[in-house]
Amino acid sequence: RRGGGGGGDSFSSSFSSSSRKTKMGGGGGGTAKGGFGSKVFLTMMKSLVDRAFQPNVSRCWNVRELDAAARRRCHKYVYDYIAGGADDESALKNNRESFRRMYDAFPRVLNGVGPRNVCTKTRILGTVDVDIPFVPAPIAGNAMFHTDGERGVARTSHRFGTTYALSTLATTSCEEIDACLKEESRKTGKEDTTHKMFQMYVWNEGQLVDDALRKAKESGFETLVLTVDLTWFGNRERDKRNRFSIPPKLSDPRFIYECLKKPCWTIDAAIGWKNRTFEYAALRDDTKLMEKQRDDMAGFVRDVFNPTFDWEDAKALREKWGKKFILKGVHRADDAVKAFEYLNADAVWISNHGGRQLDGAVAPFDALPGIREAVGEDRELILDGGIRRGSDIALALALGANAVAIGKPIAFGLAAGGEKGVERTFTILKEELERTMGLIGARTIAELRSKGKEIFVKRDQSRIT
Repeated sequence: RRGGGGGGDSFSSSFSSSSRKTKMGGGGGGTAKGGFGSKVFLTMMKSLVDRAFQPNVSRCWNVRELDAAARRRCHKYVYDYIAGGADDESALKNNRESFRRMYDAFPRVLNGVGPRNVCTKTRILGTVDVDIPFVPAPIAGNAMFHTDGERGVARTSHRFGTTYALSTLATTSCEEIDACLKEESRKTGKEDTTHKMFQMYVWNEGQLVDDALRKAKESGFETLVLTVDLTWFGNRERDKRNRFSIPPKLSDPRFIYECLKKPCWTIDAAIGWKNRTFEYAALRDDTKLMEKQRDDMAGFVRDVFNPTFDWEDAKALREKWGKKFILKGVHRADDAVKAFEYLNADAVWISNHGGRQLDGAVAPFDALPGIREAVGEDRELILDGGIRRGSDIALALALGANAVAIGKPIAFGLAAGGEKGVERTFTILKEELERTMGLIGARTIAELRSKGKEIFVKRDQSRIT
């Protein structure tokens, strides 16, 4: 009560009145009375609070500053969900440090590469032309970062001419993303050619799998990304300490106290709560599953996901999908080879789930050279984990990746400033990549990939030469 007295009671009672309307904690909120009961009032409050407290993402010059802005704006349980890892978070740290540990750049001087002749366009998955060689990684629960949510990331992907990947546990459905991109196309006058990927975890219940595949196909999603490194739930101790759940548990006084400290996030979240955007879209109509994940996320993953899913199951799912297919969560060269040869995958996505699953797992960048050597030059590899600079993107492409996926930096941007923050993340990374290409003398992504090993040299080898 010392933290805010009546304000906290008003906030809690408003959310609780919405919560009582439905077991899932969403819907019916529009009838709530009191200080936070009116959507018009919330919108007015948001405008006033944002003027006073909203970080100015246009003044963030790198991902580290977007991270700091997200920390200032967001509820602690949201920031820790984005920024945290498993166990001692050594894999999380290792992901970041892997890009600085082994390679030095030997740039070509007098290379004639200027801003007008640097081109970041490339082709992925054999037929998909993109304007930048990075894509947003699929991340669960975007609407809890900011009510712009997955739609804000999808719209930004459209404007920057890259593909978009939607998580199984998104707070926006496949149908809603499809409608959002069509509306964005109408507004901008730019044809909607956004290639849409649907990331999937494997449910125990076959009907949930079938329904998810059907909805993705009907909504124009062209690629299935099968994530295979979350059959068990990583030990995310920050989330345990924060009693993390979606929607949050409003009976927790610590949650309410943190709300009072972060007014920008709190008012925005109240609007989202009333619109039922604080729920996993795939579970909106399943009260039992929604309640299960709120009470025990690790238990939810254990009971609802299929830990015995194997190569035969993956092959059956790949055949059922029948379109482009990516296996995500690969660490080993032999698994990558098998994905291409046995599953006929269109690409392998090297990832350790952002350091959120197995602590001590190899950093994806460290695994990249060995996997590239094993699968050959013609197979497509996507990499995520630890990327914080455009120079990291250049290094990954130079050493064998066809494209990279960006997770935490985009989540930081969304949490710091909604869609504007996501756009700032894209802009920063694109400009840094172009600058790196210019400085090392690579005009195109193809040139960067073909000459990259001559420019980026292992530190021990560079000392010898």
